[in-house]
Amino acid sequence: MISVFLLASASFIAQDYQITQQVFHPNQQTNTDTKFGHAVAMFGKKVAISAHLEDNPTLNEGAVYLFNMIGDTIDQTSNVKLTPQNAVAQNAQFGTSLAMDNNWLAVGAPHTGSAVEAGKVFLYDNTNTEHILSDGNINSTSFGYSVAIEDDYLVVGAIHYDDQGNQATSNGIAYVYKWSGSSWALIKNLKPEDGSGNPNWVANDKFGYSVAISGDHIIVGAPFTDTDEAGDGKAYVYEKNTGGPDNWGQEQILTPVNDGFPGDQFGYSVAIEGNITAIGSPLKDLELSNNIYNNLGKVSVYEKNGSGTNPWSMEFNDFTPAWEESDRTGHAVAISKEIIFSLGETAEKGTKEPGIYNVLEKDNGSWSYTQSRVFIDPSYLYEQDHIESVAFQDSVAIVGSPRWDTGPSYEKGAVYVIKNMGGIAAGVAELTETNAFNVYPNPSNGIITIQTATLIKDFQLTIYNNLGAKVANFTPLKNKVELDLNPFGKGIYMVAITTKDGASSMKKVMIQ
Repeated sequence: MISVFLLASASFIAQDYQITQQVFHPNQQTNTDTKFGHAVAMFGKKVAISAHLEDNPTLNEGAVYLFNMIGDTIDQTSNVKLTPQNAVAQNAQFGTSLAMDNNWLAVGAPHTGSAVEAGKVFLYDNTNTEHILSDGNINSTSFGYSVAIEDDYLVVGAIHYDDQGNQATSNGIAYVYKWSGSSWALIKNLKPEDGSGNPNWVANDKFGYSVAISGDHIIVGAPFTDTDEAGDGKAYVYEKNTGGPDNWGQEQILTPVNDGFPGDQFGYSVAIEGNITAIGSPLKDLELSNNIYNNLGKVSVYEKNGSGTNPWSMEFNDFTPAWEESDRTGHAVAISKEIIFSLGETAEKGTKEPGIYNVLEKDNGSWSYTQSRVFIDPSYLYEQDHIESVAFQDSVAIVGSPRWDTGPSYEKGAVYVIKNMGGIAAGVAELTETNAFNVYPNPSNGIITIQTATLIKDFQLTIYNNLGAKVANFTPLKNKVELDLNPFGKGIYMVAITTKDGASSMKKVMIQ
């Protein structure tokens, strides 16, 4: 008989990420809709935050603010404001995308140029000297809609590029640039290909909607591409030196698991670190017991485990254990040291839509969700303050909420620091943390006891079966509860507790 124990071995630490700081626009008195936090980037002790609709003074010209970090806290007195040194067009939206490494900050302004939405990318070195790139296209390509940078390589997405030259189809393209020591030189145009190396462009794919780079690999998302269903999306992996030095050749096409529903938008967000890549599908649906649940969203994890035609294999592809409709998990993703931090843009809390953040971790070769928390801000006043952008490094996340404001008609924006405050050892009998709980016996003959730490009050207890359906949901009156799961049959169940502040923790139990 198979036995399934708690989330992992006793040495595994389930993390506890909490909001530790809220950062506002440096000009808190402004009444314009700046959307501070639309894009964020971090590297080392440097943080960049965009306000891409700020007037400077041109309407919606955009601005980017640079901050230093002291420890794990953003120093709000250290900000430097960046705007284009040369005049740009109205609605340039400087700061639509951001990317940062040790030497460079890349800022996308996809509505800047001689044509509407032609686009430019502004690069700043450590002295904030400005370098400007464009694709030279006379038509509207939205060059700079997405950017990624590492060492001497820059990737730029232009989602409205059209291979016919008239912007009618929005095929999309991604460009690879290399720093020569004095300038950025274009070395490769990335275009989607079929398995035989032939161009595989389709109208409105918007190839380049998301881009990421790590080491010898680039990943490009095309979330509106048709796969088995319309608009399911794809992601393309490119490898350096494939077909020649500095030639980034297409290595593999990644596609979502077909569930019969269109519009997953697989590739809406992408992240890569070493041989691990995470891909968001924020509109992924689920059919369960003849009911359809819309826009739950999902994060898929791939790892490169070999060579050959398809070296990347899917290692994880599950919904969050406590999913709800319209969570849109996978709206943004980031990776750091085998931990994946993802956002669900519009997860609900009562009548509001603050969003949700999730933590995926790898332990003993397997990926699992170790935290899923509804985004709670004490100053949260209005209904749609969605969290939309994330940068993640060494257990610290910078999360942008560009619609946050103090009034229902404004969108000034805010940014949050979310830090790992330490975790609890899964599978350990003692309850040593105030957010811990234990399930025993495990495996069980059907009768289980759920015990939480004594300081947890007013929590919701939910039981899910192995299909993700709720089989029990109630508010216990005490910290020790005995349940009989025999009526629901044998199998694996997920036990979840959610506190009144939105914190949640989950454990698996086997009924045999």
